[in-house]
Amino acid sequence: MPGDKNTFVGQFYEHATHEILGGELTRNENGDICLWEMDTTVEVKGSGYQSSYGFRLSHDQIEHYERISVFPFDCGLYTFFSYHNSSKRNRKTGRSSSELSKHIEAPDVHRYLEASTLWCAVLDLSIVSRWKAIKTRSTMSVLGHPGEPTVDIKCREVHEISNNWVVPKLRALELDPADFSVLSGGVRVSFSPDLFNHYTLEFPFSAVILKSRSRRVQRELKKRGFDLRRKDI
Repeated sequence: MPGDKNTFVGQFYEHATHEILGGELTRNENGDICLWEMDTTVEVKGSGYQSSYGFRLSHDQIEHYERISVFPFDCGLYTFFSYHNSSKRNRKTGRSSSELSKHIEAPDVHRYLEASTLWCAVLDLSIVSRWKAIKTRSTMSVLGHPGEPTVDIKCREVHEISNNWVVPKLRALELDPADFSVLSGGVRVSFSPDLFNHYTLEFPFSAVILKSRSRRVQRELKKRGFDLRRKDI
């Protein structure tokens, strides 16, 4: 059915994250996903790689995760998915439209994402908190909610901090790279969000998490069929 396309994108990637990390798909004040056995809350975000805004992260939501990652949890993670979504300008109208905009109903949006997902990156909440603290605050990037404070992070920056540029990017945020580890590898997931549709995605996966937690996360992911390399920074 027609509806909020951002909701369709978010729900799709919540299912994908749940398939990778396990836990409980909660979608409430405790987070999108709760990893109860690891005392960890997870927020899931998706953005087209070509987006001028990238990931629009609510200040209020980040502050909420900062509070609950102390109690009842002791860790918070943000999971970022990026997908290809180029735009073309209509010569007659002068307006641009993206490839995703051609898909209206939820199954069509999900099929598009199945074919267009580029990568996934999981980042410790401490990284997101530093973005909030030092980057320019935006109040006009959330459609329908003018005035809502956000920090807008380009997809490229998320990809850089979770890959080859992790050390200088962490230092730029005044975080000690020695406190973190990187998990990386290829991931293939299959899931059925409803009775009628099934999706399979394959993409590069990386995680920048606290070193004190990295071995356990690596073990838990291996139990779920994801054998990722771990590298201390």
